Amino acid sequence: MGAVTGGYPEPLVPPDGVAPVPRRLRGVLGGADVFDTEQALYVWEWPPYPQYYVPLADVQRSLLVDEERTVRTERGPAASHGLRVGGLTRSGAVQVFGGDAPARLRQTARSISPRAAQAL
Repeated sequence: MGAVTGGYPEPLVPPDGVAPVPRRLRGVLGGADVFDTEQALYVWEWPPYPQYYVPLADVQRSLLVDEERTVRTERGPAASHGLRVGGLTRSGAVQVFGGDAPARLRQTARSISPRAAQAL
C-alpha cells in the first residue's frame, strides 16, 4: 500500500507505469469489430485511472482514417486517426504511436474520444 501524503494515499502505480491487461478486450463500432486483443496494455498517464493501449496488429486498420497530422503527447508523437464504419465517423478518435514512442508503446493505438472509447 502506498504512503499517505496530505491526507491522500499515494498512487499504487506512478504516472507512466505500464502493465499488461489480464483479459481479452474487444471494441465494436456500428456492428464492426474495431479490435480484438489479449495483448493490450494499461498505461497510467495520470493517477488513478489507466488508459488502454491496443497493439496496432489487433486493430482493423481498414477502419482507421489517417488524418495526416501528428499530435505531441507526453509519450512522444502520435499520428491522429479517425474511425469510419459505414456511415459512422469518429474524427480524431485514435492516436497511433510509432517508432518515436517508448519501446513498450510502439505500434499501439489509444482512444482519445469518449465516444470512440466505446470502440477503442
